[in-house]
Amino acid sequence: MDIDEVFSHIGEFGPAQKKYVLVISLAQVYIASINLNMEFTAFAPEFECYPSEDGSAPLLNACPDNEAAKCARLVYNSNYSTIVTEWNLVCDQAYRAKGCQSAFMAGLMVAAPLMGPLADKVGRLRTIAACLLVLLACFGGSMAAPTFDVFLVLRFVSGSVTIGMILSTFVLASEVVGASQRAFCGNLMSVMFALGIPVLSAAASLIHSWRHLYLLFTLFGCAYFSAYFYLPESPRWLLLKGREEAALRVLQRIARCNGTTLPAGLKLRSAAPRAAPVAEGVCSLFKYRKVAVWTLVMMFSWFTNNLCYYGLTSASATMGSDRFTSVALSGLIELPAYAIVMLVLNRQAVCGGKLLRDLHPLGRNLPHVYPKHRLRFGQRVCPHWRHRLPVHGPSERRDGRPALRGVRCAGGRLRPAEPDAAGDAGPPAAGDGGGAGRPDRLRDVLAATPARRRRGRPRTGGARRPAARRQGRVTG
Repeated sequence: MDIDEVFSHIGEFGPAQKKYVLVISLAQVYIASINLNMEFTAFAPEFECYPSEDGSAPLLNACPDNEAAKCARLVYNSNYSTIVTEWNLVCDQAYRAKGCQSAFMAGLMVAAPLMGPLADKVGRLRTIAACLLVLLACFGGSMAAPTFDVFLVLRFVSGSVTIGMILSTFVLASEVVGASQRAFCGNLMSVMFALGIPVLSAAASLIHSWRHLYLLFTLFGCAYFSAYFYLPESPRWLLLKGREEAALRVLQRIARCNGTTLPAGLKLRSAAPRAAPVAEGVCSLFKYRKVAVWTLVMMFSWFTNNLCYYGLTSASATMGSDRFTSVALSGLIELPAYAIVMLVLNRQAVCGGKLLRDLHPLGRNLPHVYPKHRLRFGQRVCPHWRHRLPVHGPSERRDGRPALRGVRCAGGRLRPAEPDAAGDAGPPAAGDGGGAGRPDRLRDVLAATPARRRRGRPRTGGARRPAARRQGRVTG
């Protein structure tokens, strides 16, 4: 029996999966705090520069020759301690504080191509736990950092392991539920990230020291590490690795919590082994022209989306009189958008999708790789569903996620400084996130792409119609 048939029998989104997905999604709240805490820990308050100690008039928000070292004394008009106030990162040193977020994004970009294969090799749950332990060490080191350079290096390392948590939590949440609930679980991850922004704002408004705020992050991470002993490993990954008994134990645990039982004598159907190892990687996304075009379109979309997203989030801190309220509202305003996304993804057809498909050449050429599962409009054109790459095969989806993440991080790094469900795109095989696809999967995808959709027309088997019928004549 296929694993998705098992989920259909024991429940695609029962009480067990709801608890697991909720616990997994809490990681997104933590990730939001890791990602955006620079809006509070690295902002520059107003300051007064005293060029000398002889009682001369101070300079407001300025330094002699724009050099902070020429200030005999710096006085900050704020009771909030940041890395700027601690290491005097003003005037000619201001770029260093703004570079902290760029260092974090650079870490995400560098590690993105590595974390996907790591999660496929050691497992989703172990990758989450390992990345979380490194994050805790980085937060602990940052909290006690004696110099700015040490803090910057730890910020880069934090970004390198944060991408591992992002990828693994998305994949794990989609692999413990049935196929019809993947889109919902993916959207829930983003909802929790948006909710993490006001949570971060509330914590920062109550804690006025950046070191104490990092202590709070460390304590929260320690508490979340206990989820490692509660969450199960992905049964799809276990089946892909040939650990059928372990996969059955996970499914039995889910079935027992859902109030159902596994079919008697259940035998899971695993992916067929490959005849010979095939070299795979990000380069396989550019092996064929059409797939390369689709990949570049998604990369460009991710780059521009994140350039705008992080730019607006950063700018929101200075758009109002209260930095904490402005940043919190920038996260809350995302929630209606996610509600609209779910409404769109739950439709079988959308007027806008039909228009795009019929009028735009790219829309007409979108492949219909899996006839049993129609591609939803939202999954075709909305790059938000990065955990589902419907135009690629299973192994390319695995390698494509980190590639798109890397481009996304490049967009976030260049931001302006401050002044799978109904609609699942493919058969959810055990190798959906693990690369167990046919070696010539992309070739099959391209060969199966029709030049024009023909709905409701019977196949003729390649036979030519009579010439009289082709010309519209009626013969006796």
